[in-house]
Amino acid sequence: MYSGESQQFLCLTSYRPPCLRLRAFHSTTGKQFWHEETPIQLSGQVGALVVSDGVLYLTDWNGSVVAIDATTRRIRWHYQGQWGHLLRLDVLGDIVLPHTYTNTLLALHAPTGQVLWIKQGQDNAYDFLCPVAGKAISMAAHQRKPSPPSPGRVYALDPQTGSVLWQKHFPSALVSVWAATNETVYAAYPAGASFADMLHVLDERSGSTIWTMQLVSGKCYPAAVRGNVLYLVVTPHLLAHSSRAPASCSGAMSKQDGREL
Repeated sequence: MYSGESQQFLCLTSYRPPCLRLRAFHSTTGKQFWHEETPIQLSGQVGALVVSDGVLYLTDWNGSVVAIDATTRRIRWHYQGQWGHLLRLDVLGDIVLPHTYTNTLLALHAPTGQVLWIKQGQDNAYDFLCPVAGKAISMAAHQRKPSPPSPGRVYALDPQTGSVLWQKHFPSALVSVWAATNETVYAAYPAGASFADMLHVLDERSGSTIWTMQLVSGKCYPAAVRGNVLYLVVTPHLLAHSSRAPASCSGAMSKQDGREL
């Protein structure tokens, strides 16, 4: 069984051939809205489920994606992929972005299920394993043969075309993208021989650094971004930082830092 949530309802799914079973509940009261059994041929169970703008997007264990209208409960389209078990789905406007285990990134047209573009990784290992969706698609490149002094990089893709919008290099090959919004991208890397753990807040449009913050080595974990606030877990504490206005604060932060709330 898998669940996906919108602001209005929580959807639970399970698959018992030949039918996909769907149940929708009120997200705050738990009252059941509807129950539907839809005949469909899937490979294995449901792998991921996302609810966006009244449409349920779900995957099976073979990498197929199905779009179901939450009002009529009818199947809009069924993309029969061969990507293996998908990690998750993201929806950016009219783009559906499946996350595959392979070094491949594809974009589907949300209204039709048509493949818009496919990108294959070449020089970089695991480029497309964990893309982060904001206004653009942001990800880190984990290079097979990193070259100093800037072995790691973060870059952004246009969701409509898959073209590279910008890229930024970092001193660590293990740089990763923690989160992204329509305005900012949060990239972090662990300490190395000549540098400390750092969090970089980047401008979503250009990739330029807005502010940086030194992290507590081995104890800091990404949590979430809500509105203009970045939430970090620093064991055993939860910290909230402004994602916009830099200010001088006590603690392990650089001259251009995030303001702790």
